[in-house]
Amino acid sequence: MAPQNAGIPEPIRPRSEPSSVPARSAVARAAPAMATWRNGPPALPPALAGGPDLPGMLRALRRRWFLALTLGLLCAGGALAAAYFGLTPRYTAFAQLYLKSIQPHIVFPDRDAGRGEFLTFQASQAARIKSRFVLNAALKRDEVKWLAVVQAQPDPLLWLEEELRVEYKEGAEHMTVAMTGVEPQTLVTIVNAVTQAYLQEITQEEPRRKSQRVAELDDILTKASLKLKQKKDLFRQRADELGTSDGPAVTQKQVNLLAILGEYRGQHARLRGDLLRAEGKLKSHQLQEKLMADPPVPEGPVTEVVEADPQVKQYLQRKAHVDDLIERYDKEALNPGELTRIRALQQRESITKSLESRMAYLRTEIAKRYKQKARDDYQTVLTQLKSELELIQENEKNLRDQLEALTKESEKIGTTSTEMELVRADIRREEKAIEQVGDESQRLTVELRSPPRVSLYQEAGVQKKDAKRQFMAMLVAPIGAFSAVCLCVAFFEFRSRRIQTSEEVATGLGMRVVGSVPAIAHKRAAGKGADLDEHTLLESIDGIRTLLLRDASVEATRVVMVTSAVSGEGKTTLASHLATSLARAGRKTLLIDSDLRRPAAHQLFELPLQPGLSEVLMREVHVAEATRSTAVDGLWMMPAGQWDREVMHALARDGIEEVFDKLKSEYDFIVVDSHPVLPANDSLLIGQHVDAVLLCVLRDVSQAPRVYAACQRLGTLGIRVLGAVVNGMEPDDCYGGYQYTAQTAQAG
Repeated sequence: MAPQNAGIPEPIRPRSEPSSVPARSAVARAAPAMATWRNGPPALPPALAGGPDLPGMLRALRRRWFLALTLGLLCAGGALAAAYFGLTPRYTAFAQLYLKSIQPHIVFPDRDAGRGEFLTFQASQAARIKSRFVLNAALKRDEVKWLAVVQAQPDPLLWLEEELRVEYKEGAEHMTVAMTGVEPQTLVTIVNAVTQAYLQEITQEEPRRKSQRVAELDDILTKASLKLKQKKDLFRQRADELGTSDGPAVTQKQVNLLAILGEYRGQHARLRGDLLRAEGKLKSHQLQEKLMADPPVPEGPVTEVVEADPQVKQYLQRKAHVDDLIERYDKEALNPGELTRIRALQQRESITKSLESRMAYLRTEIAKRYKQKARDDYQTVLTQLKSELELIQENEKNLRDQLEALTKESEKIGTTSTEMELVRADIRREEKAIEQVGDESQRLTVELRSPPRVSLYQEAGVQKKDAKRQFMAMLVAPIGAFSAVCLCVAFFEFRSRRIQTSEEVATGLGMRVVGSVPAIAHKRAAGKGADLDEHTLLESIDGIRTLLLRDASVEATRVVMVTSAVSGEGKTTLASHLATSLARAGRKTLLIDSDLRRPAAHQLFELPLQPGLSEVLMREVHVAEATRSTAVDGLWMMPAGQWDREVMHALARDGIEEVFDKLKSEYDFIVVDSHPVLPANDSLLIGQHVDAVLLCVLRDVSQAPRVYAACQRLGTLGIRVLGAVVNGMEPDDCYGGYQYTAQTAQAG
C-alpha cells in the first residue's frame, strides 16, 4: 500500500544536519509556508494544459502591441490599395429568353405537358445554352472572335463557360443569360452572340429532330409490318397442321388424346409389372441350375423302392429263417461247434452280402433315375418360363410403341397449339404497336409546322455599374488584414507562453514564488524616482534573504544554487544581490561563480577570472587561494576560472562535493551562480550537492514550457527547488503598489 504522503515530496536533508525525522516533521508543521518541491511541478500544470484562449491571446497581443500595430497598419494599407485598384467597377450585360411552359401545337397537344416536364425543360435548355456546341458557335462569329478580351484568353471556350451565367426561376417562363465584366459593349456583344447561336440551334434543331423522328417511326412501321406478315404466315401454317385454327377445338382434341394416352399408360404400367415378375421367376429358376449337376436324393422314396423289390424281400426272408435257426441252436444250448450251426452262420453271412449288394444296386439305379427326372423337370419349367417372358416382352414392346406414338402426337398438338396461341398474341401486340407508331408518325408530321417553343424576349442590355462590391471590399479588406495580422502576432506570442506576472508562475506552473525583483535596467531619471527603484530592489532582495534565513533555521539550508532555465534571465544579478544582502545581514557569505562556460560574476565585483573554481576542481590551487574578498564586508567570491573539458570531467566525478565540504566550515552561507539548466548538465551535477535551488524567471522573457522543463529536470534528480524568483517586475508590482521609504517614514 502506498503511503498517505506519497504525492508530497520530502525536503532533502543537508549532510551536516542530524537525521531526526520526528523533529523535522514538527518543524515542517510549525512552518507550512516553507514547504518546497523536491520532485518538480505536477505532470501537467495549468499554464501548459490549456490551448489558446481569449484572455491569453489578449495578454500576448498587449506584450507585442507595437509590432502588431505596425504590421497591421502596413497590411491594412496594402489590402486597401489592392481592393481599390484590383476591384474596378463591373458591368453586367444580360438578355432574356421566353420559354413557353407548354409546347405549341397545331392539332395535337403535348401529352407530357406539366410542371415536372417544364422544370426539366428549363434545366435542359440552361445546360444547352452553356454547351460547348453553342459557345463554340458564338466564339466563331466575326464580331466575337476578334474581341481583345477573347484574344487574350489562353482557352476562350473554358473562359466563356466559366464567365457566362444562365439564371431562371423554377416555373417562370423567362430565362436570363448574363455576363459580368469591365467592358460593357464587349459584354453585350458576347451575350447577343451566345443567345443568337442558341436560338439558331433551337430553330434548326427542333424541326430536324421532329423530321428525324418521323423517319425513324416510318422505318419502325415498315419493319413491324413485315414482321407481322411473317407471324401471320406462321399462324396459318400451324393451323393447317392441326386442321383448324379454332382454339377450343384444338383443346378438346388434345383432351381426348390425353385420356387415351392415360389409359395406355395404365396398361403399360401393369404389363411392366407382369414383365418384372416373369423376369424374377426366370432368374430365380435359373439359380437352381447349379443344383441340377448333383441333385440330392431323398431317403424315404429310395427306402420304399428298395423294400418293395422281390429279390430284397426274398433275401430278407431267407436271412430271417437262418437267424431263427441260429437262435434256436443257441437257446437249446446245443454244441456250438456243430456243423449245422456253422453252416447256418456261413449261410447268413452270404445272404447278408447278397442283400447289401442288391440294395446298393437298387439305390444307385434309383438315384440315377431321380436325378434324370429332376433335370428333365428343370428344363421343362425353364422352357415354359422363357416362353411366358418372351410373350410378355413382345406385348410390352407393342404397347410401348403405341404409347410413344400417342405421346408424340399429344406433344405435337400441345406445342403447336401453344405456339399458335403465342403467335396469335404476338400478332395482336404487333397490330397494336403498329397502330400506335402510325398515330405518332401522323401527329409529328402535322406538328412539324408548329412554332418554336423558345424565342428571344429581350436583346442584351447593360445594367448600372456595381460599385458596391468595390466599396465593401475597401471596407472589409483593411479590417480583415489588420485583424489577421493581430491574430497571427498574438498566436505566435501566445505559443511562446512568456511569463508576465508572478501569479502565472504560482498558479499556472504550481511553483512557489519566493520573491519578485524589480527591473533596474530601466531606471527613472536621476532623483527621487531612481532612489525609489533602488530602495524597492533592496527591499525585494532582503525579502528573499529573510525567507532564506527562515528556511536555513528549519531545513539547515546553507548552500543555495541560483540558476535559470536558459541564459539571459537574471540569475547572475540575483545571485550577486542575494549574496550581498546576506553579507549585510551579518552572515559570512561566499559567492561561487559555477557558470564555467559563460562566467560573468567576477566582472560585477571587478575581480580577475582565475584562479577560480575550475583550478580548484583540477586540484591546481587550494580552495583558499581561489577565494577573494570583495568590497562588501562579509562577502567573499570564488570566480569561475579557466574552463575546459577536463574541468567538466572533474565536475562529473563529484569534485564539487569536496569543495563544498571544505567551504561549509568557513562560511555561513554559500551562494552558487550556476549555468542554466536546459542548455547543459553543469547545474544538474552541482545541484545534487547543494541544499536548495532558486530558479530565476525573467518577466516577458522566460517561457513557461522551458521553466517547467527545467523544474522537471531538477526534480528528476531529487534536487530541492526552494522556489522561483521573478525578475524584471514593475516596482509597483513588487509590493502591491505600497512603497515605504525613509522619507515617508519620517513624514509619518
